Amino acid sequence: MAVKIRLRRGGRKASPFYSIVVCDSRTARDGKFIEKLGFYNPTTIPAQIHLNAEAAIKWLENGAQPTNTTRNILRNAGVTLRHALRKQGKSDETAQAIFDKWYTAKMSSSKRNFVLVDVTGKPVAGQPEIKKEVKADLKVAKAKPVAEEVVEEVVVAAEETAAEVTETVAEVTETAAEAVEAPATEEAAAPEAEA
Repeated sequence: MAVKIRLRRGGRKASPFYSIVVCDSRTARDGKFIEKLGFYNPTTIPAQIHLNAEAAIKWLENGAQPTNTTRNILRNAGVTLRHALRKQGKSDETAQAIFDKWYTAKMSSSKRNFVLVDVTGKPVAGQPEIKKEVKADLKVAKAKPVAEEVVEEVVVAAEETAAEVTETVAEVTETAAEAVEAPATEEAAAPEAEA
């Protein structure tokens, strides 16, 4: 029997929620499973990961093979690092120090697109809050940089146009003033010439 660590889909249409399970590779995606290791919720920003790390390491040590997506989740949660440290024979204190250093660096990274949560769904200490209403936030997040660039271009174009209009108005005003003064000066000069 080939044992896999994979995702089991739940949730409603267009709102997936995945359980991370250990199962026989021949069972259906949402079929029977041996053990539930945690969950993965990609519909929040950032995505939520809850994982029983010790159980996952136990299954990895026993030969369970994670799928590609599950391998990425295990890597992000630090399970593969802990598993590698155990395979290398590191002492618990050394392994914990290495893991803590990695965890601190990982959590301070600005490119992180997930958050580790506890069983209740609240972020583990030192992590950002989780936003709901993902689809609207995601659309706004994707559109915002483009919209800001367009607004900046429009503002620059409007400022240039306003400067051109101001210069044109000043030129027209000067020309009109000269045109009004010129006939008055010619009329004043004409009666003196007649006398």
